Amino acid sequence: MSIMNIYIIATICRESGALSIYNQLMNHIKDYVSDDNNFYIVIDPCMPKPNIKNVHYVETCTIGYRRFLFDFWGFERLCKKIGIIPDVVFSLNNTVPHYNNVREITYYHQPLTLYPYSFSPIKKGERNIFFFARFYYHYVKLTLKWTNIIITQTSIIKDKFSKRFSLPESQILTAFPDVEKVDVQSTRTFGYSPDTFNFVYPATIVKYKEHTTLAESLNLVRDDDVKQRIRIHLTLQKGEHAALEKLIDKYGLQQQFVYHGPMPHEQLLSMYKAADGLLFPSTIETIGLPLLEAAAFGLPVLANDMDYVKEVLRGYSGLETVPLRDYKAWGNAIIGLCQDKPHYGTYVRSESSDWPKIFQLILGNNENCDHKNG
Repeated sequence: MSIMNIYIIATICRESGALSIYNQLMNHIKDYVSDDNNFYIVIDPCMPKPNIKNVHYVETCTIGYRRFLFDFWGFERLCKKIGIIPDVVFSLNNTVPHYNNVREITYYHQPLTLYPYSFSPIKKGERNIFFFARFYYHYVKLTLKWTNIIITQTSIIKDKFSKRFSLPESQILTAFPDVEKVDVQSTRTFGYSPDTFNFVYPATIVKYKEHTTLAESLNLVRDDDVKQRIRIHLTLQKGEHAALEKLIDKYGLQQQFVYHGPMPHEQLLSMYKAADGLLFPSTIETIGLPLLEAAAFGLPVLANDMDYVKEVLRGYSGLETVPLRDYKAWGNAIIGLCQDKPHYGTYVRSESSDWPKIFQLILGNNENCDHKNG
């Protein structure tokens, strides 16, 4: 029996959510290695390389223009250099590299190309993301001809991908990732200031995270007594979000916003445990992990009325959604949480991790697959 050679492409998974996806894959790969297969993991030099039998790491940098070179020519050259012809290629890079007559599977986790969110090429803070979103759509479309199967994390992303790229849904599968099981009891309780209402919003500084919604909403709150006691805790650093701070200064909300900067995950969990709610105005997500983390603590979750929110927290009674950028509705909802201080039972999605389904697909019969044109 011949040995199956499996290439996994993960060079873009250097940080943040993409790195989490890579770590999840490597955690599960241990259950699928055998003497009948070899895994060749193509990664950026900065990424972790756990020691696993029959798992071999190939380091290469695909930052900037190197990504284009790698996808169109470099991967084939790499395989020739190693001397190992792939039987299947599984990519975490949102696109697969070119290789003739090989089954190729794409794990797609970049939502920017799928949502109708407008960015300005004129504004300094939006320029890079504007060009990225425009370019990336065409790049993904160009490489789809090499892809046999697309995997998305949710049915919402599957539907959006199918419509955006005019791809039949039969060519797209959904596979929900691992969700950390939070040990609520052993998590320490964060010490907030006494007699305050505390809300958390863990998000990076990107326009579609909609931080400014929170300032605009608080400005419309007319109950001054409650308003003065509200604290919104951010994972931003002071001076990092100019547009938000301009609004905070304009409306006199300096006391209401607390900047913590990046923090250890354990600290964030402790803040959830003692908070009065999660505020989540983000408009573009594949899943939105903070939604599940907050719900694990039974926290009320206030979010924009977005399809991904309702899918991820399907059945959670602590979810309240309001219309996008309806600042008055946001303000009223925040006041309601302060007055009622609701709390709910721990929420855990009934669905289990779908990584086993992904590995079954990777290791499946590849002899009769519908190869794409090279």
